[in-house]
Amino acid sequence: MNEADNSRNREAQLGPLASLIGAWEGIYGEEDDPDTAISYHETITFEPIGPVDTGAGKLHGLRSSTFAWAYGEQDGPPIHEELGYWLWCPRERRVIRSFTNHNGVAINAAGECDADADQFEIVARADATSCGIVSIPFLNHGCRTLAYRLALTIKSDHSFSYQEETRLRTEGGEETFIHRGHNKLAKVH
Repeated sequence: MNEADNSRNREAQLGPLASLIGAWEGIYGEEDDPDTAISYHETITFEPIGPVDTGAGKLHGLRSSTFAWAYGEQDGPPIHEELGYWLWCPRERRVIRSFTNHNGVAINAAGECDADADQFEIVARADATSCGIVSIPFLNHGCRTLAYRLALTIKSDHSFSYQEETRLRTEGGEETFIHRGHNKLAKVH
């Protein structure tokens, strides 16, 4: 088997994640918090890994790194960072995103879709026994992440877009708010 055949085989094993391989850039990102709105520039890189044999089946995936800067401040430090994995479980027809952000929140989110899907949604809840959310102690008391949802759409013009929603509870546990973000990213290589 030559290198092109290996690449096509790996992409077939990645199901709906295959189109994400590469480097992406988005300049239209926006976050909406209750008190502020931030525009941001974002880069995401997806690199193939695996397959990973879990004993119960194989996962095929992508290693991902995400960096975001306030719009116009790309020469400064990022305002947001994430490192993690996007995994495809063909047996369960499930996309899994496992990542940690620079604030100390770790999320395992998942959702079902077909291997040829060009859109899917993944979710996680802090009270779940799988596909959950954990945070460092300070955040559990000051601003706990309760739920996470991401809807992703892969487009035929070598771009993808996402809408992300995180439900948080502030200190004292009585007030919750929703943090929303969205962006459209184009493949740069």
